[in-house]
Amino acid sequence: MKIWLNKYILIIAFFLIIYFISPSDPPASDSRLISGLFEAIAMLQEYARAHVLLCLVPAFFIAGEIVESFEQLINNLEKNKP
Repeated sequence: MKIWLNKYILIIAFFLIIYFISPSDPPASDSRLISGLFEAIAMLQEYARAHVLLCLVPAFFIAGEIVESFEQLINNLEKNKP
């Protein structure tokens, strides 16, 4: 496999783990480091969910429309070629 494909798969796997993880309350120990790590995971999960719904989905629709418009433009230019 190509190196870029391995990196892409790792990024997607990391994103899916963060997206679907269910961070519960931090462990009973009152360690600030452990509490901070759990809070960081919770914040990253919230960001990932909001980013997917509010940014990526509309961006895919816009990108699809741009591709379709360019295809139509190219087809029209090829038809009108002298």
